[in-house]
Amino acid sequence: MRIYSLWTTVEDPAAVVDFVGDARRRSVLFEAATGDDQAQFQARAQRGYTPQTLAATDFLTASTGVPIFSTRVVDRIGDVLRADATFFPCTITCQGEQFSFVAARIDTRANLIDESASVFRQLSDGERSLIKPVYRSEFDRDFLLARDHHELFDLAASERFRQLANQNGLAIAFLPRAQPD
Repeated sequence: MRIYSLWTTVEDPAAVVDFVGDARRRSVLFEAATGDDQAQFQARAQRGYTPQTLAATDFLTASTGVPIFSTRVVDRIGDVLRADATFFPCTITCQGEQFSFVAARIDTRANLIDESASVFRQLSDGERSLIKPVYRSEFDRDFLLARDHHELFDLAASERFRQLANQNGLAIAFLPRAQPD
C-alpha cells in the first residue's frame, strides 16, 4: 500500500498554525490518547495563511504533530474517518477573523516504519532517534490514517484516503513517503 504525508495546499513556507494554551493537555490528549474527549482548541494562523487561503484549504500544517482538517472534511468523509480518528473543534484565528476547523487525534496505530531500512542516531542516554525513515509497503492492518506504533508524531495517509479526498473535492496535498521498491 502506498502511503503519504498530508500537507496544506497553501504554497507558502510560513503557512503554519500554532496552538494556543496548555501544551501538556494537548500532548496527553493527542499522543497518549487519553483525556477530555470534549476538548476544544484554539490556534493562530501565521503570516503564510490569509482568510482567503484558510477558507479554500482542507488541511492545515500545524507546528505540532496534530493534524487540523476543515469542517468540510468531517462533513464529506467524517463518517468513514471516525474509524481512525477522533475530532475536536478547533477555532483558528487569522488576521482577526475566526474559522472553524477540527483537530484530529489519530487513534489507529500501525507499524509504518521499516526499522531495518531506516537510519537512526544513537543518543547519549542509549535511546535511538529516527533521522531518515523508510516506510513499509505492507501493513498489519488497513487504515485511512494511522500513526506509527513507536514514532507517535509520524502520521501517514493511505492511498485509499488520498482517493477518497480527491473524489470528494477536498483540498489536501499528499506527499509520497519513501518506501522500499
